[in-house]
Amino acid sequence: MYKSVYYEKSKELLHLWDDELGYVCQKFKNYAFAKSEFGRFQTMHGHKVDKIFEFNYDNPNNYEADLPVESKALIEIYGHTDEPAKNIKTLIIDIETDSTGGFPNMTTFDKEITAFSYYDKSTDQYKCLILDKENKVTEYTKDNIEVLSYDNEESLLKAILRTFEEIRPDIVTGWNTSFNGDGPGFDIPYIYGRISRVLGKNEASRLSEINQCYVKKRDQSVVIGGVNCIDYMLLYKKFRFEPRPTYRLDYIGQLEVGKGKINYTGSLNQLYKEDINKFIEYNLCDVQIVKMLDDQFKFLDLAVSIYTVGHVPFEWFHLSSRFIEGAIITYMRRNGNIVAPNKPVKIEDDIEEQAIKKLEELQGGEDDDEGFTGAYVKNPIPGLYSWVFSADINSLYPSTIRTLNISPEQRIGKITDWNSEDFISGKLKEIKIANETYTIDEFKKFIENEHIAISGCGVMYKQPTKKMVGKIINFDE
Repeated sequence: MYKSVYYEKSKELLHLWDDELGYVCQKFKNYAFAKSEFGRFQTMHGHKVDKIFEFNYDNPNNYEADLPVESKALIEIYGHTDEPAKNIKTLIIDIETDSTGGFPNMTTFDKEITAFSYYDKSTDQYKCLILDKENKVTEYTKDNIEVLSYDNEESLLKAILRTFEEIRPDIVTGWNTSFNGDGPGFDIPYIYGRISRVLGKNEASRLSEINQCYVKKRDQSVVIGGVNCIDYMLLYKKFRFEPRPTYRLDYIGQLEVGKGKINYTGSLNQLYKEDINKFIEYNLCDVQIVKMLDDQFKFLDLAVSIYTVGHVPFEWFHLSSRFIEGAIITYMRRNGNIVAPNKPVKIEDDIEEQAIKKLEELQGGEDDDEGFTGAYVKNPIPGLYSWVFSADINSLYPSTIRTLNISPEQRIGKITDWNSEDFISGKLKEIKIANETYTIDEFKKFIENEHIAISGCGVMYKQPTKKMVGKIINFDE
């Protein structure tokens, strides 16, 4: 199973990291589907289609033209299994920077990196690389912690690059290390930016096994080919479900695992200059807290498992619709080589732009990247009431889908001006469907003979054959 994927669009190259095969690079040309008399695939309505490699994204007669090429590749190669990859190499990282005169500039990367700490999950080892120009630190290894000192920043930065090259992590995480819902994060962008400034972009590209690194123009986050940069703060926000007054690591650590940051007086810069050993302890502590959080909640394993089922890159964990889309299409491929239509409304090349705005609502709102009206919420009328009660129906949406057999290919039409209460009470005297009018008796006979279910808004669905959507949500079970 895949551990990481990177698509090099300009060369049409698919880079895969597989838990059994290792690194694999192969040609992969993007494609869509179109109707074909001898097609090997079919639409949900039974039309034969086949792959086309020259297509227009906006053509409504094409199918899956707007599906990301990474999803197409992963579904095609790994669509037979949902088992997560084994032996995923994970690094939990944290950096500190010089803060003389203020915080570092995230555009010019003007401050030195003074410390880089990480936890290597595969070896259960912590390591701190410290900038020690005055040779105050005695290097040591104690239990599973190792401290190494460097008398100049260039040597420290080269050591960071060697760390990535030697371990070749599949996942790099930490608190506010990469895209976090509000911005690009700190650690990963700063490591890449600072190495680019001091050693050059060619050296910075060594963070990737295939030397593919770049900064996204949209949000300034950094992409490292072959490395899934997953911010643990965003994982926590997405999967913990309970809003917090603050997401500072010190608060979350104390709240969840009983461990906060190292206390000190004065500024962090003072601590670095006056007590460098405690500064090392401080840097390592942030890594330890995130490690303890993941030991307790297993959010990394959860994200990997979920997005393996969706057959999408792990870095897309914050884009719920990508996972859902991938999971549905994977199911469709397994059950009759069925393909999906393009989305009815054109979505920009990068739908993450919408997702980024939505992610700001993660603390208490919907985090999906394609907004939709999910429910009606009545505005409260202030006052004193008696006999008030609240009801919450478990799994209401899937239960409704099962009951009505809601699925696109089962829809047969919509009744004009439908009112279920008037129909039941006998107030309706006739039924209008499209341009036709039927008596109540004719309509009742029709829905009985044809086994029709009617939704609250008047949409009619065929019964009782269970189709695509019903099967996906385990209708037959």
